[in-house]
Amino acid sequence: MPEIRPPAAIMPFPPPGGCRWCGAQRHGTRDGSLLPHFSRWAPQRGFHTWEPRTPDQIRAWAAARWAERRARDTAQTLMPL
Repeated sequence: MPEIRPPAAIMPFPPPGGCRWCGAQRHGTRDGSLLPHFSRWAPQRGFHTWEPRTPDQIRAWAAARWAERRARDTAQTLMPL
């Protein structure tokens, strides 16, 4: 049976290629807004332009995503039929 995944709008992790400050995509946005990126606000940066994530941020993103996926898969295998 194929894995059923929620739409991207409700996925817990922003895309890996998102902005290092707010997680939004460089072209288009995760939340569907059409605002240019320079009018985005992030608490730790304020209004900012899009910047790529650092290698450490990408590694942390991947580790968190894999941990969440392992936990979800483990929970599914332990559920009684």
